[in-house]
Amino acid sequence: MLAVAALSSALLVGCGGKQEVEEGPRYKIPAGWLSYTYENIKIVYPPGHLHSASMHDFAVWYNWALRTDCNFLNIRIPVDTLIVFYYTGHGQGNEMTGHYYPWADRDVIHFWLPSHKGPTLMQFLLPYWLDKEPQYQFLKHGLISLLDYSDQNYHEYTWRYYQNDSLIPLVELSKDTTVDSNKERWQSALSASFVDFLVLRYGIQGLNLMYRAEADWELATQGILKTPTDTLQTRWLEFVEKVVKGESPPEQPDTIRSPSFEFDPESEG
Repeated sequence: MLAVAALSSALLVGCGGKQEVEEGPRYKIPAGWLSYTYENIKIVYPPGHLHSASMHDFAVWYNWALRTDCNFLNIRIPVDTLIVFYYTGHGQGNEMTGHYYPWADRDVIHFWLPSHKGPTLMQFLLPYWLDKEPQYQFLKHGLISLLDYSDQNYHEYTWRYYQNDSLIPLVELSKDTTVDSNKERWQSALSASFVDFLVLRYGIQGLNLMYRAEADWELATQGILKTPTDTLQTRWLEFVEKVVKGESPPEQPDTIRSPSFEFDPESEG
């Protein structure tokens, strides 16, 4: 997506190697598991893993994606070593973790195929960016989907939804508690498209302020972004149409407001 593509991230050459895993203070290592370390990435995996010969490429990808995501969120890399548990598949991952989908907390990423690697990396980073659950869940799942590295063009999805009258208005998306990037691709695709628009237009600070807002959505957009919700939706769809048609999106973020001000709707005339 465009906000991600705008980042200039380069891989740094480093050395890696297979080694026996030592117990860490933040995680419990199953007996006999191995690890591969590349710079600040440690992949932990069971012996006989089908992809054991590809752990270097796996770790290099995480090294690059970690830098890319942290640049996007405008945060420092939050840990000295990123730990990724790489299970053999859904069966082992589900059995050992009790989770149906790959997941992460602020200590460890638990990953297995055939999922994309991006969502759990963003789940890992979100508490370091802003350690709270947003009132508007679609912003969280929009971030997770936007940086899922699935090569899906969520603006094209959004434009199709708009053209066939299945677009969910922003007011409804802001109240939707069923948005789940693990389970669906309708709301989360719209969410990813909107988050991309929001970051390109208002900067990552604009997304951060909306992410932490606790007011009604329409008051928040008016107060923080200085834009009524209807106008914001129109601008989003105009942006989506330009992207789908290959036209250039806006380059400079609009000004935003801190949520600390006293917002008086009457003063906005």
